[in-house]
Amino acid sequence: MEHWMPARGKRHTWISSDRSNINGLISVNGGAAPVAWHVDYLLVDDEEICTELLDAASTAAAYVGIRRLFLKLDKMAELLGVVRRSGFVFYSTRHVYIYHGEPESRVASAQGNYGIRSRRNSDEHMLFELYRSAVPQSIRIAEGLTREEWRGSQERGSLTQHEDEFVLTDREKVVGWLRVRTAGGTGCFHITHASVNEQALQSLVDYAVNQRLAGKSTILCAIDAYQARLKSLLEGSDFELVTEYTNAVKEIAIKVKEPQFAPMRA
Repeated sequence: MEHWMPARGKRHTWISSDRSNINGLISVNGGAAPVAWHVDYLLVDDEEICTELLDAASTAAAYVGIRRLFLKLDKMAELLGVVRRSGFVFYSTRHVYIYHGEPESRVASAQGNYGIRSRRNSDEHMLFELYRSAVPQSIRIAEGLTREEWRGSQERGSLTQHEDEFVLTDREKVVGWLRVRTAGGTGCFHITHASVNEQALQSLVDYAVNQRLAGKSTILCAIDAYQARLKSLLEGSDFELVTEYTNAVKEIAIKVKEPQFAPMRA
């Protein structure tokens, strides 16, 4: 029901109706910075209505100064063509894996000089540098090259979700980033990492599964298509691919006030 109840500054919702029936809905969630919106709910099965709803969200975004509108869509969805014609560009693919193993009671620990701790506010600069070094340029161009744009591209969780963040450090330098979201009996984690060894990468996966998501009936991991090492690790650790979706973005044209003449004052 959260998507049907807009919240000022955080969520905006539009519906399409024909007097008596609601035949489409789109809901957007504000990013971590006020420069992007994320379409996190799109309920429609008609191409024309889908176009109208996407246009409504885009127009509202331009009005309040939002620069990018992000959208996730199932890779096999019938609306891919409609979304593309509405001005969206597909820039990356994400794979979702489900864990079939049994959580272990052992405490995951990083080896050598690596360590795992909770994220601090002071880590933001190092996380941005990690993002710049770990993520392909084509994705960074789509999500934003500045720190403000990068911050805005990070989708906030819904009201029913709880999120925790952790970092993998190497002599105090952040070389890995673990984000864990939970809602009821389901948990999902995502990892961004630099050039770390297999043991350190495995420790992040173990920490997510055995410590942060222990007791959850469903454990998921979302990875980007370019993360070949992490993909290989998951497929050798009781994870199975269950779905794929594509990330799309639309650049919003923002109205700029024209310069005006003003009387000169002494």
